[in-house]
Amino acid sequence: GKLTLIPIDSQEKAILVDSSVSGSGGAIYQGETDAIPSPDLGKVAYIKNSHLWLASSDGKEKVQITPEIPVNGISSWSPDSRFLVLFSPGDNLSSMFGMGEEDSKKFDKRIAPKGVYLVDTQKGKVEWISVIDNLVTWVSPTKIVTLADVNTQNKAYVVFDVIDLVADTKILRATFENYFYPQFSI
Repeated sequence: GKLTLIPIDSQEKAILVDSSVSGSGGAIYQGETDAIPSPDLGKVAYIKNSHLWLASSDGKEKVQITPEIPVNGISSWSPDSRFLVLFSPGDNLSSMFGMGEEDSKKFDKRIAPKGVYLVDTQKGKVEWISVIDNLVTWVSPTKIVTLADVNTQNKAYVVFDVIDLVADTKILRATFENYFYPQFSI
């Protein structure tokens, strides 16, 4: 599809930012393929040719953020519009470790593993945070709630700090100590 920005002031013209944007919905817990504006409306994140792009809200600037990492879905922005969580299908073990066609092939450090990545839009840094598997929601500018395992009946929610890379289950246990899983959703 196309990414078009329509200014809030209806007297301005719509701005065509990009004419080859992905979109069709994403897999559960792996984000969306549609363009997602930042909470402060200063930027728009979108997927083009399996890579993450950021465009300014005026449509004048657009930059490719993940040139070496394929992107399947954009999970969400942090409340302060600094961080973005995305999902990459990554590479399979055969290509990561050079098995298959040439057994003597060395491991390629540039190959990106499958999983969740954190994008710091202020620093332009993209970091693999594989410990996060299923993003539920942001609870502060640096903390997110994740679902530890979606394939079991005993689902465990964890609060994860994206700066310190620390997980904490005590926060949610204390908050929801008298509830069981089906009684609340975030």
